Amino acid sequence: MKTLNLVFVYLIISLVISGCNSFSNNEITVYEAWFSKNGDLFSLHKLKYKVSFDNQTVIYWWPESDNTPIKLVNCVVRDKTNWTGEFLDGSAKLSMVNGKITMNPPNDQFYLKQISFIHWLFLKSKLGGI
Repeated sequence: MKTLNLVFVYLIISLVISGCNSFSNNEITVYEAWFSKNGDLFSLHKLKYKVSFDNQTVIYWWPESDNTPIKLVNCVVRDKTNWTGEFLDGSAKLSMVNGKITMNPPNDQFYLKQISFIHWLFLKSKLGGI
């Protein structure tokens, strides 16, 4: 029983630390689930956004991969949870309003749903990703 309690405490501490947006004032972590139009889960992403009000820039990356960070263009930034920017190729605009991310125009084949860290972790474990 004592071991189970320790595991539970460790899990709660890990979730709190991992689920925090960031200790940085200009970074925010977003947990995304992409679904096909018929509702099947397609993929899960954890993205970090680094936002600069002074430079009016938004850079994002996938912390679990080796991909190069991507810079949005034509950004307008109020703060780390309220901004807008476009993909370099002009194919879509990303916006964050009060911490909720949207893409316009939406993807034709998949739709994006921003989810909580706990929900993301649950789905990832369900897919065998943990």
